[in-house]
Amino acid sequence: MRRRGEVMAHKVRSNEYFVAIMTKFILVFLSMITSVLLNRYLGPSLKGEYSYILNIVGILALILNLGIGQSYTFFKKKNGDSASQEFVNIFYFQLILYIVLLLIINVFYKERILNFILIISILSQFNMQISFMSLVANVNKRNYITIVSMAIYAFFLLIIYLFTNNNLEIIIYIYIIKIVLESLLFITSNKLYPYSLKINFYFMLDILKFSLFPMVTSLLIVLNYSVDTIILKQFVDYSDIGIYSVGVTLAGIVWLIPDAFKDVLFNKTAKDNSLKDIVFGIKFNIYLSIIIIIGFSLLGKDFLYLMYGKEYIASYSVTLLLFVGCIPMIFFKILNTLYISNGNQKISFFILIAAVIANVIGNYILIPFMGISGAAISSIISYSVSGIILLLSFIKRYNIAIKEIVLFNENEMKKIKSIILKR
Repeated sequence: MRRRGEVMAHKVRSNEYFVAIMTKFILVFLSMITSVLLNRYLGPSLKGEYSYILNIVGILALILNLGIGQSYTFFKKKNGDSASQEFVNIFYFQLILYIVLLLIINVFYKERILNFILIISILSQFNMQISFMSLVANVNKRNYITIVSMAIYAFFLLIIYLFTNNNLEIIIYIYIIKIVLESLLFITSNKLYPYSLKINFYFMLDILKFSLFPMVTSLLIVLNYSVDTIILKQFVDYSDIGIYSVGVTLAGIVWLIPDAFKDVLFNKTAKDNSLKDIVFGIKFNIYLSIIIIIGFSLLGKDFLYLMYGKEYIASYSVTLLLFVGCIPMIFFKILNTLYISNGNQKISFFILIAAVIANVIGNYILIPFMGISGAAISSIISYSVSGIILLLSFIKRYNIAIKEIVLFNENEMKKIKSIILKR
């Protein structure tokens, strides 16, 4: 009996999709708790300001990253394990360089919020790099660490919610602690130590040549998600941004499931194309998203009232709109893993340029007339542009039939059963 239990446990651990999806479901639960605590603690106005700060941080962190982290799978596939230590050394070199620059900036500019933005951006770009390296090394271990980090973050938020009055700076400090702790866990669990800060500048030059498109592509992805909040600031107050941020947060939680597949696929496409896994991931997430949209359309207002309070019921319509936008974005999230790993990042780049341009134009046209609903509709348009164009490119490039993207075959149904039954 004990032997049978050990075999079952091994099967569960070895089913990467099951582990990844269960991890994301746990993260959905924890993200929901943190979202509720943050919104109830800060209120719409301070939450809107906090969301605006984090959107700026997300953009700046990607610029500081220089696309080096996202280049790791390509060079690992090309050069093997010898590339790993070179990347680790470069990550630490960047971190030290940015800290020195931060200290210099701090001598001349004492503005507190600016310093917070710079500190979080520097720490976030380093966390992004070693998190991605951890994902490629061992996707399950990386997911476990993310859960531990998020659980501790939720616990700290609960403590301040119960014992302090609403204070934006306290929330920022808690967020910094979360990033630092998570980074340390990634480092120690995967032994990502810099054995030398001596950099092979010829290798780094090759990385920078390659990483330009991953960096700009990632930046365009974040802009596609963030530009609406940044433009909203020009037309509405922080309270409306706070209401809108609930929809963005809930849409982000829905995206955790396709992100689970994306994480596994980054691990797989670092070795081969894994076309069957990619097609399966698209279908699974489409149907799951449809179920979520139907459920929220029926119960969304009650859910918002129960979880966030009466003042956040106003986010119902924008949340539902953003949920609809999640479906075409599934195509982009999952297919982009293959294109990056194969060095075909230029395709994603030009698609995202079109999507971001559509998003910016849509926001400036629709927000003045429709407010936060206009921002949500602009997001649907931009997500549809990026997702559908990349899907059509994938179908043509790899000779995939439309029905393969829509209908499950017998083997895929068995895979779903194995995910559900943990076998």
